[in-house]
Amino acid sequence: MARGRTSIEVLKELTVQKNELHESDVKELERTGQPLCIYEPYFGEGTWPFLHDSSLYRGIGLSSKGHRLGTDDIDAFSRLPFLGNADYRDILGEFGAFFALADHIDRIHKNSWIGFQSWRLGARKASLSKKAEKVLLESIEA
Repeated sequence: MARGRTSIEVLKELTVQKNELHESDVKELERTGQPLCIYEPYFGEGTWPFLHDSSLYRGIGLSSKGHRLGTDDIDAFSRLPFLGNADYRDILGEFGAFFALADHIDRIHKNSWIGFQSWRLGARKASLSKKAEKVLLESIEA
């Protein structure tokens, strides 16, 4: 441990450095070369079961707490600090994710096409079917 820091402080610093470097995880590597990425804005742990677990989808968390471990989800709060204010976050809702993504689009998004889908569609079982995803990708690639 350097300069009397605890192992927890060092771990936190390494985690921040990893996020700043945008190190690739499996889903990010699978997304490389895909023409489409669909972002799913979410508000915390209660929405996790409704998010997709596929390289076609990527989460974008709107809360400063409750991010999925082991994913390359985007932290909207760290990209747009005013989303930390509950009033702004409540007024903007999922549109806050659009602004957070647009703020650093070149560093975040590498695919040709992007889309957004609310986690609420997954909860209502109304999200894109596998067949619809395939047709959408084929249309983009044509």
